[in-house]
Amino acid sequence: MDVLKSRLVLLVLNFLWTPTRGEMEVSCVFMKSCSLPCSFNVGGEEIIHWILFPENLPVHSYYHGQDQLAYQDPRFSGRTSLLKDLISRGEASLQLSGVRVQDQGRYKCYTSTTSGKKETIISLKVDAPVRKIHIDQTEQQLYNISSSLILSDPVPDVTYSCRISTRTNTRTTTSVKPTSIIWSNNETLPCAEVSEPITGFVWRFKRRRLIVEVSGGTRHVSEEWRPLMKEVSDRGELTLQQLTPEQEGIYTCEVSTAEETRVSSIFLRIEKQQDTSHSLTIGLVVGGVLAVIVIVTVISVLSFVFKDKLPCRKRKTGESEVL
Repeated sequence: MDVLKSRLVLLVLNFLWTPTRGEMEVSCVFMKSCSLPCSFNVGGEEIIHWILFPENLPVHSYYHGQDQLAYQDPRFSGRTSLLKDLISRGEASLQLSGVRVQDQGRYKCYTSTTSGKKETIISLKVDAPVRKIHIDQTEQQLYNISSSLILSDPVPDVTYSCRISTRTNTRTTTSVKPTSIIWSNNETLPCAEVSEPITGFVWRFKRRRLIVEVSGGTRHVSEEWRPLMKEVSDRGELTLQQLTPEQEGIYTCEVSTAEETRVSSIFLRIEKQQDTSHSLTIGLVVGGVLAVIVIVTVISVLSFVFKDKLPCRKRKTGESEVL
């Protein structure tokens, strides 16, 4: 009966949750462990539910003195825990390990004891740390600075941004959400939109093979792609032609302004085209055969009909003579 009661409490929370004021924001580091704080009034018969909303995904539950994970969402399996020794002191903080970008969102912490009930809202933000910075000094006593972030499981709906600032200016590189296009004749691939005047752009195939680069009023097209590139606009829109399945893959555009570079990726899928000339030949042959069959059939039917209607007269010998 107690188990059923706890399950009913969880269902009621999913539909009748009323958030409390003072939502707390917590920043967690990508692939590290993180603690989402939650406290309650000390009392007996503790019930704790952590839920990710608005999806209402069960994250972690505790009642009857132990974890209850039968309804836990699979994405959190093996990655959540509570500080059991501190529950009796009013501590219900959720320990989340291996933080992922998908974990970002709003979490509800519901607690119930003999002393009362409490709800807490936690907004979790995921920060991606800089794993590596490489600095080279040039002959002009300047520095080249580069940084990279490698994700084992890219998330399509997430935008990644890197910003480098000096005392005089700021440069930002942003990777926008990738898209997918099915190839048709003379397909045009767009670059990411920017609000400032464009200073240059670069199109690459499979992130490494240069297609075209426009900078400072000059244009360079690789020999490999020259026969396949129909045109490229001042906004970076690339129109291709006569593509084959060998050109199926990821196309990347880096469009730059005075202060920003935006990187967009498009997966171009090329479906196998049917040989229309071969199909036309087959159609003509089949059509010709059917026409001959129809003509022969019509002639046979007409001959049979008229033969039955021809008049007869008897010869003197008693034989019928056809007029």
